[in-house]
Amino acid sequence: MDVAVLQHSKNEIRFVVALDRNPIPEVLELERWPNSVAERPEPLQKFLTRTAAGPIDIPNWDTGERDTTLQLAHGGVAIGVWEKASDLYYFTNGHFHSVTTSD
Repeated sequence: MDVAVLQHSKNEIRFVVALDRNPIPEVLELERWPNSVAERPEPLQKFLTRTAAGPIDIPNWDTGERDTTLQLAHGGVAIGVWEKASDLYYFTNGHFHSVTTSD
């Protein structure tokens, strides 16, 4: 993923990424949330964090057992919500995947 953007409009917030494809870059929308007081009384305080390629420990939410190690071949981008959860998005085997990394 070459570019990651949180795009805010009056009604929505979108998480969009761009991939370097030849001859034309590919733009993908990975997530979308309402940006309306009627839908969500608290403002979303979302932010992006780049994650480098390499191993990353992921909590094992299902069993509470030992953390799982995920090997990121290309790095990723985490969407954090202030004082709430964080989800890591990464690209592997031709597809985007996400995993919750904090709560």
